[in-house]
Amino acid sequence: MSKLAWMFSTIIVVKEFKEQRKKVVTFVIMAFILLVWVFNTIIITKSIQNIEVEKLLSHISNLLFTHQAFSFFFIICFMFSVSLFYKEKVSKTLESLLVTPLTPKMIWFGKSFFIFLIGVSFSYFGVFFCFITLNYFLNPSGSIVYPDAPSLFFFFAIFPPLSLILACLIGLINLLSSGSTISNVIFLLIGIGYMAITSAKADRMTMNWAIIFIYFAFLCILTVIVVIGSRFLTKERIIMSGK
Repeated sequence: MSKLAWMFSTIIVVKEFKEQRKKVVTFVIMAFILLVWVFNTIIITKSIQNIEVEKLLSHISNLLFTHQAFSFFFIICFMFSVSLFYKEKVSKTLESLLVTPLTPKMIWFGKSFFIFLIGVSFSYFGVFFCFITLNYFLNPSGSIVYPDAPSLFFFFAIFPPLSLILACLIGLINLLSSGSTISNVIFLLIGIGYMAITSAKADRMTMNWAIIFIYFAFLCILTVIVVIGSRFLTKERIIMSGK
C-alpha cells in the first residue's frame, strides 16, 4: 500500500474512532463482554482440579494468551463489523464515502484496520487483566507465573497479524456479499463455539510449536485469499451488493 493510500486509510480510522467513542452503548457492550470473559475464566479455573496452584496458573495463563484471546477477538470483530460495514451499507452511508476521493480499498482497509485495533487492544487488555487478577488472588507465594514460550510467541507474533487478516476478510465479505448478515452470524458463532470448546476442554488445551505452525499456515492461506479478494473491490460491486 502506497503512502498516500495509507494516509487516506488512516483518515477512515480516525473517523470511525470519533464516531464510535460517542456511542455509549458500544462501551457498555464491551464492558459486559469483558465481565462474561472474566467470569468464564473463573469457571475454567475452578473446573480444573487435582493440580498444584503454580501449574494451574501456568495452564490458565497459556489458555488466556492463546485460544481464549483469539476467540475473544472473534466476538469483538463481529460486533464492530456489523456497525462499520453492514449497517452503513444498509443505511447507504457507505455510498456517500464511495463518491469521495477515497477508493474502495482505502475504505475497506481503513475500517478493517480500525476493527483490528479495537479488537486486539481490547483482547490484550482482557488477557492482562485476567492474568494479573489470577496471579494476585490465587498465587500464595506472591510471584508471577508466566505463560510458556509457545504461548507468548503466539500472543505477540501470530495473534496480531492473524487478527488483522481476519478483520480484513470479514470486511471483504461484508462489502462484496449481499448475504453478509449470514456470514457475520457464522463468524460470531465460530467465536462463541471456539471459546466454548476451549473452555470445556480447558484441562487438555495446550499451545506448542506444532500448533503454532498450523496457525501460521492458516495465516498464509487467509492472506492469499484476502489479497485475491481485494482485487474484486470496486464501487459498482459494493453498491450492487447492498441492493
